Amino acid sequence: MNTFQLTRHLSLVLLLFALLLLTGVPFAQAQQRSLPHTAGQITEYPLPPGHNPWGSIASGPDGNLWFLEYPGNRVGKMTTHGSYTEYSIPTPDSRPVGITAGPDGNLWFTEWWGNKIGKITTNGKITEYLIPTPNAFPANITTGPDGNLWFAEYAGDKIGKITTSGQITEYSLPHGGGPFGITVGPDGNLWFTEYDGVRRLGRITLSGQISEYPIHYTSRKCTKGGVADPYGITSGPDGNLWFTTTGFYGCIGKMTLQGQFTTYPIPGPSDPQGITTGPDGRLWFTEQVGAIGRVTIKGKFRQYSFSGTAQPDGITVGPDTNLWFVAPGDDAIGTITWS
Repeated sequence: MNTFQLTRHLSLVLLLFALLLLTGVPFAQAQQRSLPHTAGQITEYPLPPGHNPWGSIASGPDGNLWFLEYPGNRVGKMTTHGSYTEYSIPTPDSRPVGITAGPDGNLWFTEWWGNKIGKITTNGKITEYLIPTPNAFPANITTGPDGNLWFAEYAGDKIGKITTSGQITEYSLPHGGGPFGITVGPDGNLWFTEYDGVRRLGRITLSGQISEYPIHYTSRKCTKGGVADPYGITSGPDGNLWFTTTGFYGCIGKMTLQGQFTTYPIPGPSDPQGITTGPDGRLWFTEQVGAIGRVTIKGKFRQYSFSGTAQPDGITVGPDTNLWFVAPGDDAIGTITWS
């Protein structure tokens, strides 16, 4: 999938309605769905139509959830009770994608079209830093163990590092690959997915040395339909890397630090996206078909269907220890209990 195709895919997934700017909005009426015969309960907090939260979501140092509005060009903040505030990004049509809590008490985010890394204080003040490589299409971002922010440049085929003072260093991938997801591994290095059809995971040390690992799919079901590109990635509770592979029949993958892969087919149609480790020691992930899934480190699945239009993407553990996710198709931020 090339840059144009991915951009078009993102645009089609999102519903481009009128862009409304509301700040300090009282909490919206929650749409709660009790799930019979399951351990979780999902609640969605709607945003105004067309605001389309998309990409990742982060738990901030202020005890709130922080998210991005890809077509709306805003950074959003939501309390665990559903009250939200939105902040406009200075660069027009910046298309924000990834967000994370920084080591400096601020939130840091990427601008896919803006070609910048943004910083926002918990009071809503935004500062932007231009990426040296033109049209890099920065995707996800995470805080490294060195106190810097590390991000994936999808079109630039690089991994970037930015200090909290705004100094950027870039490291080129040896063979390209379109890096997208990124996380800190259990070994203290940064690990990332290569989404551009090459089916690899990558590792970069804090000094910039890069290694790449072609994914070995241990189940043929994981490549059914011919997609199976790695997307989201996280460190698991078992000391391994866990990742999602996209596609109508998606999979959850596991990789040891020694490069050994295991892939687990998700029951039924799925198209998994974001993934995170939950407080229960399981891996939680979103499914574009309208569900939240969880998998044990032994590969046992449980799925929670809630909306055929939600198209959930990023997911994280909130300050209340529940799982929080973005649902662009429903113009909502959602939460699911884990116990």
